[in-house]
Amino acid sequence: MKIVILPSWYRNNACATQGSFFKEQANALAALGLEVTLLYPHGYSFNKLFDCHSSVTFNGTISEVLLGYPRLPVRFRRLNHYIRQKMYLWMFKRYLACHGKPDLILAHSTAFGGAGIAADAIADTYGIPFVIMEHASAFDKASFPAKEQRAISQAFTNANKVLAVSESLKSKLQQFGVAREIVVVPNTLDLDLFNHTLYPRKSKGGNKKVFCAIGYLLPVKGFDVLLQAFSKLCSQHTDVELRIIGDGPERENLKALAKSLNIDAQVLFLGIKDRQSVAREIAEADCFVSASRSETFGVVYIEALAMGKYVIGTQCGGPDNIVTLPYGVLVAVNDSQALADEMKSFIDNSLEDCSKQRIEYVNAHFSPSVVAQKLKEQFQYVIG
Repeated sequence: MKIVILPSWYRNNACATQGSFFKEQANALAALGLEVTLLYPHGYSFNKLFDCHSSVTFNGTISEVLLGYPRLPVRFRRLNHYIRQKMYLWMFKRYLACHGKPDLILAHSTAFGGAGIAADAIADTYGIPFVIMEHASAFDKASFPAKEQRAISQAFTNANKVLAVSESLKSKLQQFGVAREIVVVPNTLDLDLFNHTLYPRKSKGGNKKVFCAIGYLLPVKGFDVLLQAFSKLCSQHTDVELRIIGDGPERENLKALAKSLNIDAQVLFLGIKDRQSVAREIAEADCFVSASRSETFGVVYIEALAMGKYVIGTQCGGPDNIVTLPYGVLVAVNDSQALADEMKSFIDNSLEDCSKQRIEYVNAHFSPSVVAQKLKEQFQYVIG
């Protein structure tokens, strides 16, 4: 089976880890014997054109074609949307000239001029079936201009199959108006990378408990609530540390909040890390914690579980279908006291036990082979 994957976001010079789960999924499909090519156009703002690059690579399993192009300022949203669609179409036309028709197109997301809309146009032009796999949290807001909303709705209607990465996102799509069958297939992760045996834990000395949090520093990720919860924890347990991996526009505000809460000495802002460094940081931590206000899936949750870590998170969508005892616990969104209570309970009750069960749980439900097989079954249903 020959497939083309169109992601709506992907790694680029500005963010090497963006959309990492798309590549991990592509590798998993290739491991099942599928011929996989990934096409991605990335728009760079004019002040970052020095980062703009294009490349064609083959890593032994998938072909990856990345095309950099200049993007107009945000106020030209409609024109940017149009240009991006043309970039997808141009890349696909070049693919056809070299490789012929694929059996199927897999488009990751439709939101904000995404790949699903481009796949719809390609299918209409060349008669190739396409599958949309939706990931975007934008459907929590449904904040699309009318013309773009119509294009998104049309893509969902015309797709041969629609997939969502969680039950909560499936519900959001139905509320958005997707009146057809939606099959839930979760994200996967690289278990060769997120393998606890690769990162022998270094001794920190004493009984310090380390909590690890990962994500872009945006309001939706709830790091302000996490800092408030950690402050409450510090009033009862002083030998604790919070390590935050990620960067974003809220960094300085969060650092100021940590200082005002008098916990800045116990909170480390580690910035952006590559995937291997993220895995190592998780290995060094005792527990993973998140206060996110919305997640369509929550890849960081399964990354932490794959490393055998207890997870404390929020009932914010995707994690609701991932986290249950003894793997971890979820609290209400924006409830810093409940989050602090669960962090304290983790320390007081030695909940780092059961790491083997957490690892087995991830292997059984989210491993590359399991998820890729589910996807392959959906593809075979489409192409007959």
